[in-house]
Amino acid sequence: PQRARTRKRIYSTRLSYFMNEKNERPAQGKRVKLKSRLPEMDRGFLMLILLILLLGMIILTSASSVVAWQRFADPYFYVKHQLEFGIALGLVAMFLFARIDYHKWRSYAVPAMILTIGLLIVVLIPGVGFSYGGSNSWINFGIFFFQPAELAKLTFILYLASWLTNQDRYKQVSELEA
Repeated sequence: PQRARTRKRIYSTRLSYFMNEKNERPAQGKRVKLKSRLPEMDRGFLMLILLILLLGMIILTSASSVVAWQRFADPYFYVKHQLEFGIALGLVAMFLFARIDYHKWRSYAVPAMILTIGLLIVVLIPGVGFSYGGSNSWINFGIFFFQPAELAKLTFILYLASWLTNQDRYKQVSELEA
């Protein structure tokens, strides 16, 4: 009984530091429903992403364990590398970008497309573009190499979505005028 009262008192005290719906501290001993700091997510879609990641890791383990053992004496070298630099960074980026309202991306579509086209042209300048594997499609920034074609894929999708949204607006306006 004493432990239960102590736990309840600690729980109530901890909750008193959180704000309630009116952005004020609750009275001592009152319980408040905590809101998640993450935006509402489609749990089914999130589970599908995690399932695909898990299957990919299983396939990577199966396909690369022998080569990893021969080269690095560690059968899970590529799996660890993928977990560290692929999945961990990707999930962090996913959760960060999920917090941004997708309507704000529309205003960045044209500048991002112009920047990307500029980077694609910079690759063609001798001395700036770096050749790897017979393809002159990399930029050397000193501490890392960057391939603008990967950025072009994302910015083209962003630009196309913005453009199609604007086309739909113009169509609705012209229908109202008619």
